[in-house]
Amino acid sequence: GRSVRTSAHTASPQRSFRLHQVHPYMYFMLILEQLPNIDLNDKAELRKLLPYAKLPDYTKILSKKEIGRILKQNDMSE
Repeated sequence: GRSVRTSAHTASPQRSFRLHQVHPYMYFMLILEQLPNIDLNDKAELRKLLPYAKLPDYTKILSKKEIGRILKQNDMSE
């Protein structure tokens, strides 16, 4: 029924985020930042914003090891 469709529509983006290691909050920030600047009729431009596209690094989910390395590089680990 309706709840199954709603659940499937919600789960699909979540799976895609996980599969492509995209942080949902940061992804939506990117979308909100970029949408006003693109032609919504240009499918090629819209594809650049899909989770499987080459997105900015700040949208990626980082492991604890990666976070530690970044903090160490910026002298922020203490």
